[in-house]
Amino acid sequence: MKNTSTERLEFQDLGFPLLMNAWWNGGNQKGIYEQNVGRHSFVGKDGSYIYWQRPNGVGPFLVMVPNAGTSLEFKNKARYNEGPFAEQDPSWEGVVEYFIHSKNISVERATKTAKYLPATSLILEPGAERTYGFTFRWAADYANLRNVLYDAGVVDAVSLPGMVVPQDTKATLAVRAKGGIQQVGGESGKNITVTARGTRKGYTLYDLAFPGLGAHQVTVRYDNGRQSVLQYYSVKPIEELVTAHATFLATKQQARTARGYNGAYLQWDMSRRKQITWDDYRGGGWKEWMAGGSDDLGLAPAAFLSEKNVSAPNQNEVASLDYYIEHFLLGYLQGRTENGTRTYQVYRWYDGQDGTPKDQGVWRAYNYVHIANTYLNLYKIAKRYPHITTRLTATEYLLMGYRTLEAKSRRSLSPLRSGTPLTIWA
Repeated sequence: MKNTSTERLEFQDLGFPLLMNAWWNGGNQKGIYEQNVGRHSFVGKDGSYIYWQRPNGVGPFLVMVPNAGTSLEFKNKARYNEGPFAEQDPSWEGVVEYFIHSKNISVERATKTAKYLPATSLILEPGAERTYGFTFRWAADYANLRNVLYDAGVVDAVSLPGMVVPQDTKATLAVRAKGGIQQVGGESGKNITVTARGTRKGYTLYDLAFPGLGAHQVTVRYDNGRQSVLQYYSVKPIEELVTAHATFLATKQQARTARGYNGAYLQWDMSRRKQITWDDYRGGGWKEWMAGGSDDLGLAPAAFLSEKNVSAPNQNEVASLDYYIEHFLLGYLQGRTENGTRTYQVYRWYDGQDGTPKDQGVWRAYNYVHIANTYLNLYKIAKRYPHITTRLTATEYLLMGYRTLEAKSRRSLSPLRSGTPLTIWA
C-alpha cells in the first residue's frame, strides 16, 4: 500500500476474500470428501492463521500464515441473499473475508459477525507506504501443522482441556515461538490468574484460572513485540451445567400438545423465550428438523437426559422421558406396524401430519442409535434405582432397545432376520 497523492489517507478497511474449492460437489460424496476442502481459521492478531483440509482428514493441509508485520483482526462472511457468493445451504458456507484493518466493516457488520478484537485503520502520509504479506505452506497432517506454525514464526499455542473452562478448573496453556515467549497476560479487569509452570519439550507452560463467567482474553507476547490474542470462555462447573440443562429440557423444551409431536423435545428460541413449534416456526421451510424427531437436533436431547439420570436420577426427569417414549416415540415416530405388530422402525421425522405420517421413510439410520441408547439408559435407571418410578420394567426398556436396533439392521445391506434368537444379559 503506497500513498502516491498529496493528501493524508486513511484506509479504514483492508480485507481480502478467499475462494477455495469448498463448494460441495453436487452431492457427490466421493468428490466432497476427497476433492473439496473445509476451512479452519484463527483470527488473533499476529498469531492468526488459516488452513484448509479435505473433509476426509487426509493430508496435506494448505496453511496460510502472516509474515512479520501482518496480522488479522476481523472475519466476515457473505450470508444468505448477500450477493452471488452468498451462503447456500447445504453446498456452500459463503465467501469468507479476512481483514487486516476493519474500522468500518466491523461496525457495519456488528449484527452479523462476532467481533472481539479492537478495530484499526491504516493512515498513510503523502509518499508513505506499508507492506503486508502472507505465506502459503504445506502441513502433512494436523500434528505437523504445529511445526509449520512454529517454523513460520507464528506462536504455537495448545490449551488443555480446551478454550471453554469451568470456573472450578484450571486450563494449562503451552506456547512456543521461534522468537521466544516474552509474556502471557490476562485481560485487564477480569482477575485472570496466570501462573508460570516452567518448560516442557520446548513449550513454556502456564496455568490459567478464570473466576468470572463469560469471554476472557489472554495475550501471548512473543518475538520482540508480536502478539497473539486467545479467547477463552469461562462457564459454571460441569455438574451445575448438566443439572441445569437437564432441568430446562424437562420443564421448558418438552412439547405438551395435541399435535403429533406431543412429548418431543423441541428447540428453544432464546430471543422469544419459547419453544420453536411446528405452528409458529418463523424460518419458512425445514420444519421437520425444528419440530423434533431427527437425529442430533430432535433425538439427542432425550439421549442426554436419560444418560444424566443414569448417574443422577430425578423422578420428574424420568417421568418426562417416559412421556416422550409413550407419546412421541411409540405414539408417532415408531408407530409403524406390519400385520398388526409394531416394527420399531423409525420414521425420518415429524412431518406435520398428525397420526400416520405422510412421509413414510424409515431409512434414516442415524436416528435409531439415539433412540436405542435412550431405551438402554431407561433400562439402567429402572434396574439400579428401585425408588424411582418408571412406566415400564427394566426388561421392557431393554427389549425395545433391542427391537429398535434390530429394525435398524433390517434397513442395512446385511439385514438381521426378524426371527434371530434374542439373548438378553440383564
